[in-house]
Amino acid sequence: MLRAGDKLRWQRDPQNEYDTNAISLWHQSNQLGHIAANIAAEMAPMLDRGDIDLDVEITAITGGLDGKTNGINIEMVITYKNMKHLGPTQVQGQNDLPFGMNPQDLLSQF
Repeated sequence: MLRAGDKLRWQRDPQNEYDTNAISLWHQSNQLGHIAANIAAEMAPMLDRGDIDLDVEITAITGGLDGKTNGINIEMVITYKNMKHLGPTQVQGQNDLPFGMNPQDLLSQF
């Protein structure tokens, strides 16, 4: 059973037939879905190079009122490990996010 506060495991999925930048999200052995494609497109190259690490946590369980489907809201925390590939316009300070992302971009709902 999923709960707010549960940590999720991410996995790059470059062989995905729909999106070579795909990043899937897993809880134990169950795949829950993917990070939104527009966000994955920015993050995948940095994950592949080892520039960043990603921690993902469920913040809320949504839906389910019809007894059929649930959704989740997540929070992603990005840790910059290697910034040599990021130019000065992409990271201007410790709290800046790359590529014009804002904090709302880091929350995804399935």
